[in-house]
Amino acid sequence: MKSKRNLLFVITIVPAVAGLGYLGYRSLGARSGDDAAPPIETVEPLPQTFSREDQGFVECPEDLSEDDEGGSELIQPPQGTYCIADLLPWGVAPSPFQPDSSLDSLQKMCGDVFADFLFYHGEGQCQWGTAMFHGTSREIQIAWNNWADKKQPAALRFVGSDLHFAQGVKPGLLVKDLAQINGRPLTLAGFGWAESGVHRSFQGGTLQMFDAPNTPYLIHYGLDWELFDSAGEDEHASIIVGESDLESTTPALEKFKAQVEYIEYRFPSGPASQPLTP
Repeated sequence: MKSKRNLLFVITIVPAVAGLGYLGYRSLGARSGDDAAPPIETVEPLPQTFSREDQGFVECPEDLSEDDEGGSELIQPPQGTYCIADLLPWGVAPSPFQPDSSLDSLQKMCGDVFADFLFYHGEGQCQWGTAMFHGTSREIQIAWNNWADKKQPAALRFVGSDLHFAQGVKPGLLVKDLAQINGRPLTLAGFGWAESGVHRSFQGGTLQMFDAPNTPYLIHYGLDWELFDSAGEDEHASIIVGESDLESTTPALEKFKAQVEYIEYRFPSGPASQPLTP
């Protein structure tokens, strides 16, 4: 049975997500000189304040069970023109997403390919959002600053394995393969807490652009939780569940098939905006 760390479905879908509070940490890893990350286009934040209620935070429904896998149908992309490219651009949100996008504007460009879903944040806290192409290799999950009107996206989570960067980074890529692309080991947060599986550092490898202090993209890692749940407690301890960081060379990461769970893009927000994590 899958744990709450996997996608949970409510009404149409309920994917699990990790914490988002990592910008401060990565700002310590800025590089200079020839190794500096490429410049990133600056986008002015929308001058508004959004409360947790605005962003769709709610107490999780009582019938949200740990092993609920739901039963929603797939939402396939329409035939013919596809409104979003599979190749993700560095440093900016992919078209047609904009800081002032709304569900209505996205539907006019992309069609009826959206469904409500509920992010599970842990400790009884959930957040409503919208899924695009749910259950397919192009799935994108949207968290809104204005959930009631479904306007002004706060974050995009790229879940589908067809969505990728030119460097080959994509959801579903095993950590060992990602380290091979990077040419050096990488560091990630341990599992089972607020920043579970968050990317820490590419240690100066070829993918160090993702470590730039102003990058809007953040990689989140996950495990094969069925393998993890079927293993013994001694094996669980070897993965380091908690706040300690992990090196990609940790044997248990390969044993439990650690991989890129999703890639997140965070839109700029005003200084008074509330964080998306509890």
